[in-house]
Amino acid sequence: MKKFLFLFAAIFLTCSQTKSQTTLEDFSFQVYYQTTSEDPLVFDSLCTRVCKVEIPDTANLARIYVNVGTAENAADVINNVFEFDVEEGLPAGLTYHREGNNIYLGLLQTTQADTYYYKLWLEDLSGTLSEEKKWN
Repeated sequence: MKKFLFLFAAIFLTCSQTKSQTTLEDFSFQVYYQTTSEDPLVFDSLCTRVCKVEIPDTANLARIYVNVGTAENAADVINNVFEFDVEEGLPAGLTYHREGNNIYLGLLQTTQADTYYYKLWLEDLSGTLSEEKKWN
């Protein structure tokens, strides 16, 4: 019986140590328009640009960095840091909402004819930054 318990404990510890861990690099994001217009052919009305951030595990997330610019690597439109799960006290026009492991960032009002460049990266609780990911 002691040998069985020892073997069980050894297997359990080995399995728990080899469990894969998600990292900040595992996130993805997409940017889309959110409009109240019921006409899909209306392109000149104001819409909200929403950034949907998908993170497999939010337990270690501290901050989300967002740059929006008129050129690649620019931040002349938005340069903001979103604190994890802080929905109040944001700069005018920005919003934050989380549903499970999906975070929705309302970024700006614009027309559907805009051309902006988006760059996003994360920071964990220990201060480690992820690689930057881009969308255009």
